[in-house]
Amino acid sequence: MLLTRCCYLSIVFCFVYGSSESKDDPHSNFPQMYNLDNVECGNNTETFCEIGFTVVPKQSNSKLWEKISETQNHNFKFRKDRIYRSMCVPRKQENNLNNYVKEKLYTEIKNKTFKVIEVDLFNCKGDYPYLPEDYFLLYCIAGYVTFVLLATYYDYSVRKGDYTLASVGWNKYIVAFSLITSNKKLRKPINNKFYDQLKSIQGIRTYNMMLVISGHSIMNYMTVMVSNPEFLEKIFELASPFFTWGMFLVQPFFLFSGWLIMFYFLENEGKLKLHHFVMAFVYRLLRLWPPLAFSILLHRSRLLLNRFSGAQTFLMELDYKACSGSWWNTFFFMTNYQQPQKMCNIISWYLGADTQNFLAALIVLYVIFKFKLPVLRSLVFTVVVCIITQMWIMYLYDLDVIYRVTPENFLLYNILVRDRKSLFLWYLSPLSNTPSFFLGLIFATIYYRYNNAKIFQKQIVKLLWFVCFAGIPLLSIFLSIYHYDKFTTVFLGSILKPMYSLGIAIGVLGMTQGIGGFIKKICEFRVLQILAQTTYTVYLFHLVLVFDVLLNSTSLVNVTVSKIVYLCAVNVVRCFILGFVLCHFVELPWNNILSIFMKPSSDRKNK
Repeated sequence: MLLTRCCYLSIVFCFVYGSSESKDDPHSNFPQMYNLDNVECGNNTETFCEIGFTVVPKQSNSKLWEKISETQNHNFKFRKDRIYRSMCVPRKQENNLNNYVKEKLYTEIKNKTFKVIEVDLFNCKGDYPYLPEDYFLLYCIAGYVTFVLLATYYDYSVRKGDYTLASVGWNKYIVAFSLITSNKKLRKPINNKFYDQLKSIQGIRTYNMMLVISGHSIMNYMTVMVSNPEFLEKIFELASPFFTWGMFLVQPFFLFSGWLIMFYFLENEGKLKLHHFVMAFVYRLLRLWPPLAFSILLHRSRLLLNRFSGAQTFLMELDYKACSGSWWNTFFFMTNYQQPQKMCNIISWYLGADTQNFLAALIVLYVIFKFKLPVLRSLVFTVVVCIITQMWIMYLYDLDVIYRVTPENFLLYNILVRDRKSLFLWYLSPLSNTPSFFLGLIFATIYYRYNNAKIFQKQIVKLLWFVCFAGIPLLSIFLSIYHYDKFTTVFLGSILKPMYSLGIAIGVLGMTQGIGGFIKKICEFRVLQILAQTTYTVYLFHLVLVFDVLLNSTSLVNVTVSKIVYLCAVNVVRCFILGFVLCHFVELPWNNILSIFMKPSSDRKNK
């Protein structure tokens, strides 16, 4: 919580400071970074295209060129030799597109001493009329919603009479889809000693989901065409720690995923067979697939694509094409191995990495229990091996200490078009996130085996707990800001993410033993326990709401502090409402059906 408070104070200060305008604008000699025509264009005579240009001054030894060169590898500046236009292009010019858009740009910057050396055509809006399968999907959704409502009415009617009928014959399958049944399951307290002591995990997971939504909301203004990019540059420079923090936000999800699955194996230690591990994996797939399948169906239909009508629909058109052609990568949890422009529902990369780590954990745990190896030492050894392997990869590919959040790295067209090997190797790959996942296994084992030991009784130990809980994550963020020599970079780059997770894990372990005071209290609010159960659905569907600004803007956006704060707050509320609804209609009903056919291999709350 200290981390959250410090970073929010930092970003507010930086926003306020960064909002001041310089009287001597150094950008006045540069071409305008963004510009766009009327999105409507000329109906059937013109098409709307998103285009990037690389420009250089006509005099390469000028002071202007020196200024441009300084921005090409600057951490907090947009490249001034790259400009972006969304313009109407006559259909008759489609075969001569490059020359036409060059001439149009020259007309715009006629008073500038620049020439175009490269043209990148990102996208020309296509016509996407609804297909028969889109109407079929719409009818199926309407039919399914009607069925759920009828099941709810039936459940309500049965509850007024003899409710034992609800579990007889086909009735139990109908009642499984009832909103009443799902809501009661969502709100029902779990009488479990382990769950009761680990309530802080659910609270932290909910807070973390709010931060992820806020981070993606801010990304709207990093990627949309803005009228004041210099303001964004100031924000990047002054609030660098805040944006760097965003690269660590997903780590607690990996940590808790590993932590929560470990209990089943510890409770059944001594009688575990191969089929227990196989069924644990099968159960996970069957639990995750229904919401994921619904997500894929939406993204590969034109129902979602045609919801957005802004100037930058490039993102959704790529998503539609990816889901139409390679949806199976997402369905079988391999999204993170795709290039961003080929990802179906780009946010599902996490599900891929998490499922791959889940499978790796099952294999490691099977070997440990099969050959009766020491659990803790074996898991620690696995983490060390993964970290050393990541060091070798970082050295081999000459990676930076972190995938840096810079204006250029987070520019939409760079994310979706350029091959970012460093993004995969440091952020998306399963190996780069394995240490955090296995730290969850380690701390679950420590908690399970030493639950009755009073580790945090002494005052000095409590103080040390707080320093670790708040300090280690802050230290990992602080260390990732700077540049180092190659060997220091390799070492730090491989341990920073597990360091961040280590601090969170120590915090949770302390709260299981009753320490933490106010921090523990705010992590265990009842409402957070309920919302935590919707985080899978929230995560899977939140992008369709979060990027409204990017996908529906038809003019240049002026970025202000109030717009950013408002968008973050509104999106958190909207996304959790959407997640809550979809959890009742999609996730929980099918989990209820799954519970009828299979005995879960882990607690229903373990996500």
